[in-house]
Amino acid sequence: MKLNFKGKSAVITGASGGMGLKISEKLSKNNISVLMLDLQSPNKDFFYKNKNCVFKKVDVTNFNKIKTQIDAFYKKHKRIDYLVNTTGVLWFNKDVSAVDINSSIWDKVFEINLKSMMYLSKIVVPKMKKNKFGSMVHISSVDALSGDDKPQDAYGASK
Repeated sequence: MKLNFKGKSAVITGASGGMGLKISEKLSKNNISVLMLDLQSPNKDFFYKNKNCVFKKVDVTNFNKIKTQIDAFYKKHKRIDYLVNTTGVLWFNKDVSAVDINSSIWDKVFEINLKSMMYLSKIVVPKMKKNKFGSMVHISSVDALSGDDKPQDAYGASK
């Protein structure tokens, strides 16, 4: 059985690196229109091979800016079928043991890794409901369960 994704669309956060980039590539190759959101842009060669992808530089902690980008994508494609939130920040020298961490670093890690999920849900879920279809994946981390020998307590707690 071959699945047909023609006409489907997806929003990917943390889309320019690691899992986000691979997911964007895979969805594009399956004829899914992809809105890639990240602070860093992918290599320009990526778009020659993945014509169904469009990139927008955006900070996922800025609700109004991500809403503007997602709303414009939705207006063009008339739907958002998939949301894959791979956003995550690891600040090895800043995100340390909860005993030693600066509270502003803790707050920023939580805003990026956790609050962005709420923002994305507030924006995307109503659109999915309107179209009576949608699927979301929010990527976690094994650090949430096992920790790390180099404490990154904000990352582990937020994932």
